[in-house]
Amino acid sequence: MIIMILIMPGTLTITKGLVTVNADNQSRVYGVANPIDHELLQGLPMEKIVR
Repeated sequence: MIIMILIMPGTLTITKGLVTVNADNQSRVYGVANPIDHELLQGLPMEKIVR
């Protein structure tokens, strides 16, 4: 993951918002690889990518 922070003059405004995360109910047997996660994020603006 690469994170770039640019410091620019101006004002940053952060407003509250509701984000909902729904995940599958999964389990695994001891010694077996972890199952693939499946989450559904709701409430984020379309241009935001969250992983």
